[in-house]
Amino acid sequence: MEAMVSKLSIASPDPWTAYIDSSLVWGPLDGLPLRPSARVLDVGSGDGRILKGLRGQGFRATGIELQAGPGTDVVGRAEALPFPDETFDLVLLILVLMHIREASRALSEVFRVTKRGGHALFAVGNRRSFTGLALREMSPRFLLRKIPYDHYLSYSEAELRSALRAAGFQPQSLRAVTYIPRVVGKAPRSILKGLIPILRRAEETVSRLPLLGKAGVRLVAVAERA
Repeated sequence: MEAMVSKLSIASPDPWTAYIDSSLVWGPLDGLPLRPSARVLDVGSGDGRILKGLRGQGFRATGIELQAGPGTDVVGRAEALPFPDETFDLVLLILVLMHIREASRALSEVFRVTKRGGHALFAVGNRRSFTGLALREMSPRFLLRKIPYDHYLSYSEAELRSALRAAGFQPQSLRAVTYIPRVVGKAPRSILKGLIPILRRAEETVSRLPLLGKAGVRLVAVAERA
């Protein structure tokens, strides 16, 4: 019997975080078949928020980070994952890949530790974002705001799809997400609680438009190791 990742059962600490998590993780994974107690790896697990959500659904989730922290089970790097081949049913790289200089090596490692028939979820910066990311990412000031990272490289849809296929993955879905500007997330929680649902409905309309639909701030891809 298989379980389904359900975005509806995930609690987030605030409306903005809930919006981001739903767009980058729970929405793309919604309905993905995973067996009970499936093994999941979160590469770049940060504060452990996503790990907590995964474990709350019964999955055996492991977090790996560059250094010890609240979401770190294992200290290590994406370019040299300290796990045997075909260990995980699902691997997540959420806003991680664009910070890695040896991205192709990291993707090869993710492929190696993903089981045959397993899946991987990737979220990266969208080079075609309406925010002008393609220009901003070249600014030293922009990089300084990304501490502890010293590298940032966004992707187009074609580049991300090509990189995944080169690593051996078969992309199943790839689309632009998150159109709400980050400045909105700084509004008081009481305002955000009512505002974000309204903006999300507008976002759904924009995402279906021929040109604007590709201009979300981030790209999200679900890929399978066939």
